[in-house]
Amino acid sequence: MAYSEGESTQRVMIDRTEATRLALTWLKGKGHETDAIDLCLLEEQTLETEFGWVFFYTSKLFHETGDFKYAVAGNAPMIVDRTLGSLHLTGTARSIEYYIEEFRRQRALIGLSTATFIGQPCDDDSILTKLPRNYLEFLRSVNGCVVFGGGLHIRGVANEPDWHSMRRVWIEDDRLSALYPQVHADDVPFAQDCLGDQFLLRSNSVYRLSGETGEIENLELGWQDFFSAATANPIEFLSLQPLQRFKLDGNSLEPGQLLNVYPPFCTKESANGVSMKAVPALEQIRFLADFSDQIATVANGTKIRMSVK
Repeated sequence: MAYSEGESTQRVMIDRTEATRLALTWLKGKGHETDAIDLCLLEEQTLETEFGWVFFYTSKLFHETGDFKYAVAGNAPMIVDRTLGSLHLTGTARSIEYYIEEFRRQRALIGLSTATFIGQPCDDDSILTKLPRNYLEFLRSVNGCVVFGGGLHIRGVANEPDWHSMRRVWIEDDRLSALYPQVHADDVPFAQDCLGDQFLLRSNSVYRLSGETGEIENLELGWQDFFSAATANPIEFLSLQPLQRFKLDGNSLEPGQLLNVYPPFCTKESANGVSMKAVPALEQIRFLADFSDQIATVANGTKIRMSVK
């Protein structure tokens, strides 16, 4: 079954005035990071594309005087997406045409037009050096998102919100390598599906970690191929049938939530039907890790008693 964007996408469709306001708001925060240099948009240089606007900026003093000592280093142009009302940074190492085309490609690659959440530009620089270079470039442009109605959460390099933070499940208290023996400390936990199964980058290949059992599988796909496969057929590739049923029952999965299923799908009893509820994502990750640990030494076919708190 093909995914319908209309099932989950909240269309914003902002105009240039609102896009400019978003860009100015970001510049105001950026000024505080650069010793309170007063920054301004170069509105006469703004480019319009089919997906939004590209804004350029510099310091007001440089704009007014042309004195290069007031120029702002690394002033990468910003893209504001007209459909999503989101702001994305580009770069300075290549031409702006390259970055526009790259954003256009990435937008299609991850199904960004279906997003219900998009991360703000990267603000957790301390882990940037730990990421593969090409994936880092992707996150600098699109710092994670929730797409396909909650079916796929791509984590960002962000301090907030905590459920979106890659750091939280990579190197902090909820790190997957501490929760699951099969996960290595240098595996990059870049994404998860609606049930809390995790997707890890290991040696340029994507691995899928079953949240319920702790089993890990090499999908033999690079991250770009993984995103392409997910976008081409998210229902089948990501096994989103439970999410479809959850929505057909009149429910919704908000950004920051995952589906908790009882009894777990790995049990024989689940064939008789399951109940589902939306719970905070980090809570679901901890629950699955605890369940996986408890059944790790249980042989197939063994009867177990479950106590749900």
